[in-house]
Amino acid sequence: MKKIIPLILATSIIFFTSCSVSLDKYSQSTSLVDFSSYFNKGIYMTTGDYHSNYIPIGIIEATCYDGYKLKNGIKRAEVENSQNLRDDLYSSNISSDKIKDYDFKNCTLNDLLDNMYSNAKEKGANGIIRIEIQTIKSTTQSGIRIIGMAIKY
Repeated sequence: MKKIIPLILATSIIFFTSCSVSLDKYSQSTSLVDFSSYFNKGIYMTTGDYHSNYIPIGIIEATCYDGYKLKNGIKRAEVENSQNLRDDLYSSNISSDKIKDYDFKNCTLNDLLDNMYSNAKEKGANGIIRIEIQTIKSTTQSGIRIIGMAIKY
């Protein structure tokens, strides 16, 4: 009997602690990707096609990964000269005690669309069509990828 009580106790602890169920919280959201500001600056953007004659300029892609970015006003050389940026334990470029020089930045659609707008204008395009927005998920990072076709109409 003395051997059965610890066995029952151990089994109960394992049963009640290892079989917990995590429930995802229900949520809804709606967002709008506003292309009108780019149209007002001379670039037509759409997820669809352009149903008139146009000259294809090329495929344009913008990719962003969430992560740490040097704070404004801090130059990379200053950080590299004053800190050991190699963390062998986590294979990252910065130790946790040096994080004060960095801010975490999430990718935004507007940042990527601004980059696409600038790149398209440099190439002489006045439209980006067939825009596809994809989320990037990996075990260590997440991000956004936008791809489309730069055109001149």
